[in-house]
Amino acid sequence: ALPNEPETPPIADVLLLAECYPNPFNPAVTIRYQLREGHHVKLTIFNLQGQPLRQLRNAFHPAGQHTVQWDGRDRQGREAASGVYFYRLQLDHGPVTVGGKMILLR
Repeated sequence: ALPNEPETPPIADVLLLAECYPNPFNPAVTIRYQLREGHHVKLTIFNLQGQPLRQLRNAFHPAGQHTVQWDGRDRQGREAASGVYFYRLQLDHGPVTVGGKMILLR
């Protein structure tokens, strides 16, 4: 790291797991993650083109296990089409991110 640059902790030091189930899913999927300590969590769903479809979380979460359900709808409440989608979990507005792929079958 450069002098005076904050170091990014290894992902395993802050996030124990991130997974989604069932996968493939219809009509809803559960995203589960576990934090070693409290963090600001931003959880966003993206389509295959990398466009944000819906933001599910953007708040501080304490240490522990958390679950979030995505109902397969975009931010306007419209049903998303069958296909591949991605979730991205970002911690503390920074470089610590993890994500995964999920398949919606209508």
